[in-house]
Amino acid sequence: MSDPSVDPPTPAVPASCEHTCPRDCTLLNRMLLRETALGGFYNQLLQECDYPDVRKFVVELAREHDDAVRKLEGRLNELYASFDPSGV
Repeated sequence: MSDPSVDPPTPAVPASCEHTCPRDCTLLNRMLLRETALGGFYNQLLQECDYPDVRKFVVELAREHDDAVRKLEGRLNELYASFDPSGV
């Protein structure tokens, strides 16, 4: 049995496109939450790891998730900026 204190959170709802987002994307928001959680998970593991090669690898993974979070935030901001509430 795995230790729940180090298990990454699982999404409550499967990530699927609902096509109901007029100015915001539910799918991208779910991805953002997941990437943020995984980045936090890797950072938590870094607190426990002192083996240099493994630590370096986990740092790289954490950076990849940080990059993914920035990309998702940027795309969500683009969607929000392009939203026309008048529907025109």
